Amino acid sequence: MLTDRSVITILNASFNAVQVNPDIDSLVPYCDSLVTCRELNNIYGISGYPCACFFNREGDLIYRFLGYTDADRYARILDSVRKHL
Repeated sequence: MLTDRSVITILNASFNAVQVNPDIDSLVPYCDSLVTCRELNNIYGISGYPCACFFNREGDLIYRFLGYTDADRYARILDSVRKHL
């Protein structure tokens, strides 16, 4: 799904994508600061993977889904989320 050209185009045009791996304690941007991947998981109660989360500019979670999906469905989700930003 993240290798599909249509999905990549939508992501690049409308989102700031951050990939988080909870098994690695790297730092990721969060609300004008940096937190570890584990801290981010705890903040949002993420318990399964893969998980896609979408946030508004204030850092509020506006949509989340768990599990794998195909590129067409992912593109539809991105379009829907984009309309609510």
